[in-house]
Amino acid sequence: MAKNARMAKAATQSVTEAIRSWGKALSPWKQDALGRLLINKSLTSKDQKEILLLCKLAHGVDVAGAESKAPNTLADFEIVEPADTRRSVQLLSVEKPQNNNALCSEQELTFSPDGLTIVFGYNASGKSGYGRILRNVCRGRQKPPELKTNVLIESSS
Repeated sequence: MAKNARMAKAATQSVTEAIRSWGKALSPWKQDALGRLLINKSLTSKDQKEILLLCKLAHGVDVAGAESKAPNTLADFEIVEPADTRRSVQLLSVEKPQNNNALCSEQELTFSPDGLTIVFGYNASGKSGYGRILRNVCRGRQKPPELKTNVLIESSS
């Protein structure tokens, strides 16, 4: 499927549908863990022990006394779509950043509610600092970058 077609499909899916689509590519023990999380919102200590066992068995670790249990797939879980998952969340601005890079604490970066916002500026004008803030707030797939403090401000510690 072409990238634009995948993006258009993802835009029309609910959050739960998108998680299901993504989860189908996971290994069976990971699908089992994801299904448990989607239904229960957290893992009990029993769930954690069972998932650890499934992981070990999937990777060929000999577990003494353990019965070989097949993990559930996402299709095995009855995941109910919450009523309000199609609501849209919009980030309209980042205001008054405190002690982040050398960003002015009175600055505001606003975003267009419709269309595209382009951020440009000279070197050291704050683009990367705002980028780090956005990657932390918007929860990208990669580990968010560490926010950097302003080295020009004296620390109270």
